This record gives sequence, structure tokens and C-alpha cells, in this order.
Amino acid sequence: MLIGKPAHSCKDFINQYLDNITFDQDYYRNRLRVHHKIMRLVNQKDYIMNHINFFKRQAKNLLKDFKTKEKYYDEVADCDLHRYNPFFFDIDNIVVTYDLDEDKNFTLMNAQHFISQLVGFKKWNELIKASESELELAKLLFDNQHKLSLDDWEWYISEAEYKNNITFSSVDRLEIFKMVFLKDGNFATMPNDFRLTS
Repeated sequence: MLIGKPAHSCKDFINQYLDNITFDQDYYRNRLRVHHKIMRLVNQKDYIMNHINFFKRQAKNLLKDFKTKEKYYDEVADCDLHRYNPFFFDIDNIVVTYDLDEDKNFTLMNAQHFISQLVGFKKWNELIKASESELELAKLLFDNQHKLSLDDWEWYISEAEYKNNITFSSVDRLEIFKMVFLKDGNFATMPNDFRLTS
């Protein structure tokens, strides 16, 4: 059905028809642009959710490892100690490094908090609200902790910012990590890997 006033001649009819085609093309072109924008946002959200789900899984794995805790009496130390049978994380290293109280109940919230700190966030809430570049950097830090500790990474960035009198954005930090540590292979000599499998 044609939009507009009734055609009085064949020429009017054709002109109205052509106007409608142009209208339809613009309409569909705009719809296509909106669709592409929405798909970009959906893909970005999926990308972010994949990283968040990865860290959720790591927190659950850490909690599983903590649940393998057994209390036993050590005659040499003359006190009760704890031992673990972990599959994913080096629990003894985590307990010693972070001075964790083994007598307290370790919860999923504690595990999430630890995982977020392990990749450079202060708390879990910061991690789940992080940008795409921040999450990608966090994943790279987690995956490469056998080569580079978080402390070494933070020291490197703070030195670079201080010497250059600049504050790097999260995108800049990600690019620096990829260029300096992944591409060029400059890694720390004494990394602290909390995973059992890397």
C-alpha cells in the first residue's frame, strides 16, 4: 500500500512508488544500523560475561579445594594443624602468603574476594563491574601468574607511570601487558603461582 495522496496519473503513481522505496531503504538501513549496534553491545556483554563466569568458576574451584581441609594433631609442633588435598590451587601457599585463619569457615564470598585480589581488584564487586579491557587484563594476569606475579606487574606499571609522568588507562595497561610481557617475553624471575596446574 502506498503512503501519500492518491495518484492522478501513472507518472504520479510511479513517483510515489519510488518515494516509498527510498523511504523503505532508509528505514531498513537505519534498522540495520541499530541492529548492528545492539549486536556489538550483546557481543561485548557476552565477552564480559565469559570473563566473569571464568572468575566465578575459579572462585568455586578455590572453595572446593578449601573444603578438602582436614584437622590433625602434629606431635612435633604440639598443636592442631590443617592439611588439604587440593586439585586446583596451592592452598598451603595461599594460607601462608595471605596469612589466612584456617580455623575460620572459608566461604564462596571469601573465595571470590581472594580471586578478585589475585588479579588486581580490591574486591569482587569491582571485578564484576569492570570494563572489557580490565577483565581481559585480569584474565591474562591469572593465566600468566606462573611467569609474572601481580606485585611485579603493579610495580612495573607504577614505575612506568612515574618515569613518564602519566596515568595509563585500562586499555593502555592491557596493550603494555601484551606488548612487553606476552610479545617480548619479559617476565619476572620469581613469580608466585597459586595454581597447581598452569
